[in-house]
Amino acid sequence: MLGTVGVGFISAFLPVVPAEPYLVGLVATTTTNPALLAAAAALGQSVGKLTIFLTARGTLRSPMLRHWLARKRALVVRRGDSASQHPGRLRRMANRLVTVVSADRHRITGPLLLFVSAFTGAPPLIVMTFTAAAGKMRTAVFAVACLLGRTARMMVVALLPALAGLSLHL
Repeated sequence: MLGTVGVGFISAFLPVVPAEPYLVGLVATTTTNPALLAAAAALGQSVGKLTIFLTARGTLRSPMLRHWLARKRALVVRRGDSASQHPGRLRRMANRLVTVVSADRHRITGPLLLFVSAFTGAPPLIVMTFTAAAGKMRTAVFAVACLLGRTARMMVVALLPALAGLSLHL
């Protein structure tokens, strides 16, 4: 069980180590309760994403980083860079996402979007993690939405071997 939490935690940081195939293999080859394995993987991933969230929030609110960013923005504006005056489509979409996820008037929309991201992977959960950290989403709200979404995802993944008739139980 602890190994499954560990794989989930590592997969939160390294997308090349996905927890889902590990979980499917584990469910197909052991007699351990699939729901417990799914919960363990979800817990590991959620703790990993929460670590990223808290780290990003600390970094994004760092006075030293804010000072550095302000200097860089001032330099770009002084140069008359047209990109700073007309943000690109990607920047506008990112700004809108931060607004939707963290604005006070979106108390339901932000957590719901985070849950959907944690469950489906779209938008990518890592993007949502940084977006929520940059905004006003409370840590507890982030943690609960992420854990619920990841748990639902892992429960579905854990059921796949049984649905496919795979049960090797070595």
